[in-house]
Amino acid sequence: MEQRHRNGFGKPVLDTLNPHRFTSQIPQASQGKRRNTTNMGLTDMINKSIAKNVPAPQQKRSRSTVTGNDSAASFRLSQRYSSLPFSANNTSRTSMTSTSSVSNRDPRPLRDRNYQNAIQQEICDYLTLNKFDIETGHPMSLKFLKQPTQKGFMIIFKWLYMRLDPGYKFTRPVESEVYQILRTLQYPYLETINKSQISAVGGSSWPKFLGMLYWLVKINEKLDKCLNELDQTLIHQNTQDVTILNQPLTTLDEQDQKQERYELMVEKLFIEYVMASYKSFLRLEDNYDPYMIQLEVGFEKFVHIIETDVNHLQLQNDKIYIQCQDVAQRGKQLKIAREKCKALRSDLDKFQSYVDGMNHKSKEWPRKLEKMASESLSKKQQISQFELEIQDLQNGLEERGISMDNIEEKNKQRDELAKQLDYTLDRQDQLTSVIKAAKFEIEGIWRRLMETLKQYNNAIDSLVNARTKSNDTINDAELRVTIPTDIDWNKDVAITYVELFGPNYNIIENVGAKLSQINGKILSKIEHFQNDINGLELEISELRDQINEKTKAIEGLELELSDVKSKYKLGKQENESHLLSQKIELEKLERKINDSNKLLQEKISSAQQLVQSTELKFEEQQLNINRQRVSLHRQIIEIIEFASSFKINIQGLIEHTENRINKEAATLDAD
Repeated sequence: MEQRHRNGFGKPVLDTLNPHRFTSQIPQASQGKRRNTTNMGLTDMINKSIAKNVPAPQQKRSRSTVTGNDSAASFRLSQRYSSLPFSANNTSRTSMTSTSSVSNRDPRPLRDRNYQNAIQQEICDYLTLNKFDIETGHPMSLKFLKQPTQKGFMIIFKWLYMRLDPGYKFTRPVESEVYQILRTLQYPYLETINKSQISAVGGSSWPKFLGMLYWLVKINEKLDKCLNELDQTLIHQNTQDVTILNQPLTTLDEQDQKQERYELMVEKLFIEYVMASYKSFLRLEDNYDPYMIQLEVGFEKFVHIIETDVNHLQLQNDKIYIQCQDVAQRGKQLKIAREKCKALRSDLDKFQSYVDGMNHKSKEWPRKLEKMASESLSKKQQISQFELEIQDLQNGLEERGISMDNIEEKNKQRDELAKQLDYTLDRQDQLTSVIKAAKFEIEGIWRRLMETLKQYNNAIDSLVNARTKSNDTINDAELRVTIPTDIDWNKDVAITYVELFGPNYNIIENVGAKLSQINGKILSKIEHFQNDINGLELEISELRDQINEKTKAIEGLELELSDVKSKYKLGKQENESHLLSQKIELEKLERKINDSNKLLQEKISSAQQLVQSTELKFEEQQLNINRQRVSLHRQIIEIIEFASSFKINIQGLIEHTENRINKEAATLDAD
């Protein structure tokens, strides 16, 4: 199997890759034909392997660019730690740098409203984009940055610093560590902030802290950029099939091709596992664990690619959602602009009609000017005639001995008389208005009197009806107050009490005494009823005490019931999880048993074949042995026959030689 590529830190590259930066590799569902070469057994095996190797859901980290596994998190933490001046060897350099930076003054126009609005908008955009409100549960808006609170400022500062150093733990309250953290980060304008101001960030000192938050935001943005470049560097490394599939989808054909590549990746992993296992089986090796481990590693990479696609699609979805919001906002602005355009067009039409009307009228102006000139000339002629007539009248008055001074004096007298007449008329009008007001007042008093009598009589009727229902009869004639209907209140003479109610009639003595008696009876009954009510209230209080006791008992039973339910749910969940794990183990055992049975059957069949072949070989060997035995018997017989014939021949030769020797000896003896 392939060797896993490793980076300079000794960790797998796939574990350090940022899944949010991959191009989507999840194939979309196509409407046409698609290739599917995997059978149901292979699909089940793949699904079970994926379910086995999917990591448990972890708590969301504070930065969206960090992967969910521990190796990636440790790598990021090491990168962040290396960027901060925490080393003991750099202490002197840090102190020197901070000393030189302390002497600097903040050149930013933090008191300028426009500058404050600009940096507030940037801070709000950065916090909203990185889901500050979701991670901290603290709402974020421009209004908060304009009117901050101490708690909100500390939450924002802690969140921004934890993005720079996720491994840092606040052992003390945040207020007591802000100054030390800023010194550690080498904040260039630390001289503008003292420790006492950190406990109250609002008011006149808020622009300084707003500038400090803006500086932290810029530091975070630069760190994000550096980490993104690191992610892109790791992405471009050649890691098996990631670079092959790391291409954007543009057409349905490419989508089908990517789907086939995914299927080929899975088939390749499974085929390599099967081939390696089969070779091990042929070598009579029963340990398949290394090949299974390699298969699991391959599926982990495949699952990592799928998770990368899901995260990338989520980021694309968020970007598209933001774009949709922008488009919707632009649509609203366009709608408002269209309405304004329509209004301007209507105003333009009205103005054009007004201009046309004025042009039409301007054509009539010469005729009107001529008419006005002729009228002016006639008026001048009339004025000259009137001047002549006035001169004639003055001459006539002088002839009669009447001067203009006399006329002016008479006119003054006439004006004085007219003024006196006007004053008299004004006084008359005032008296008339006073009389009318008094008449209106009298009418109101009479109306209120009649309404009061009507309300009183209605109240008497209600009282009589109520007392009648209580079995207490009252003579309503003694209580009623009536006024004669023939009284004329419009006459100039005042109406007396006797004319209204008659002689020898006193409301207090006649009606008041009767009402006092009735009131006494009512008060006595009220007192009796009050005693009854007190007794009922005592009973009600006792019943309330009993109800409270029963309620407390019910609450205790409800608590016990909730505890029992929670225990039951926990037990049920544990049993279900235990049952599920048992089922999984049972399925594994059944799978192992099936595999063992298959392997046993295969071994039995191979053993039977081996026995049959051995028996055949044995029979062949027996036949060969019999053939060899027969041939050996034949050869032995031939050898025996040869030896016997050789012996006979030798014996014959020996006898013949003896005979010759005997004959020679005999001849020699004879000689």
